[in-house]
Order: sequence, then structure tokens, then C-alpha cells
Amino acid sequence: MILLGFLLILASAGLSLALIWSNDSVFNTPMPAIDLFGNQIHATLGQGFLAGVVAGAAALLGLAMIISAIRRNVDRRSTARHQLRNRRDEIQDQQQKHDATNLAAHRAAKGEAADSEGITTRR
Repeated sequence: MILLGFLLILASAGLSLALIWSNDSVFNTPMPAIDLFGNQIHATLGQGFLAGVVAGAAALLGLAMIISAIRRNVDRRSTARHQLRNRRDEIQDQQQKHDATNLAAHRAAKGEAADSEGITTRR
């Protein structure tokens, strides 16, 4: 899929360059004046085309940055969720070990107390 996208970009760039080279006189013709932020810009058709290419490249770069940031954020959240799940499992295991140790200690304490009073207990 990435290779196909790369091939499409190369094909469009090649077609654009072929268009520019074969129609050199068209790209040297002046365009009507462009009003941009209160300033009038006089450019040729080729310069207008290149300005559009630069604007499109900037838009694609911005889109790529947004997608990359979203993907990185999703990966970070996923990692944090897995770490939290692992930490909860560790805490639960430690709690079970602690409870088992306390139960054994409690039973041992009861058994010693029962033995000292002369009462027999099951073990």
C-alpha cells in the first residue's frame, strides 16, 4: 500500500514536470494580478502553478503531522493501559500472597493458643 502511494506520487510529479516542459510558453504567460493580504502580486502561470504545488505540499505535511501525533497518542495510551493492567495484576498477586501469609499466621497463632489451653485442633 505504501509502495502504491509512493508510485502514485511519482507518477503525478512526472506528469506535472512533463506538462511544464512541453508547454513552456503557456507557463510564461502572465496571469491576472492576484490580490493577497492587500498586496497585488503579478506572476506568471508557472509561478502560480509552483505556488499551488508548495501550498499542497504544506497541506500534506500538516496532515501527516496530525496523523502522526494521533497515532503516537493512541500508542502511548495503549502502553499506559497495558502497564496499568500489569500493575493491577501485580498488586492483586501481592495482596493474595499477603492474605495467605496472614491467614497462615492467624491459624498458627490460634493453633498455639489452642495447644496451650489443652484443646486439640485439626491441621
